[in-house]
Amino acid sequence: MITNLEITLEEMQQQAEMRGLIKGRAEGRAEGEARGKVEATQDAICKYLKRRFGDASAGLQQKVREMTSLEVLDSVMEELFAANTLEEAGDIIREGINKSLQ
Repeated sequence: MITNLEITLEEMQQQAEMRGLIKGRAEGRAEGEARGKVEATQDAICKYLKRRFGDASAGLQQKVREMTSLEVLDSVMEELFAANTLEEAGDIIREGINKSLQ
């Protein structure tokens, strides 16, 4: 009787460990996907800045790389298309940084 109880407890422990592993993998995968989207958006913004404003945009590109909110990055990217000058682009990026700090 004790042996059956020990076996049942061991099986329950193994199942709990397996559930934990599966949950951890799923969470890690979701986190990795989100990180990938942030990096892809940062890349797109930096490529646009370089293409539109050349090497003079290097400082702004660095600021974009420091932004980690996908929502803010999406907003910045959308607004950048209306920027006619490097200064306007800088204002948009600084506004995005301020949003992410709030």
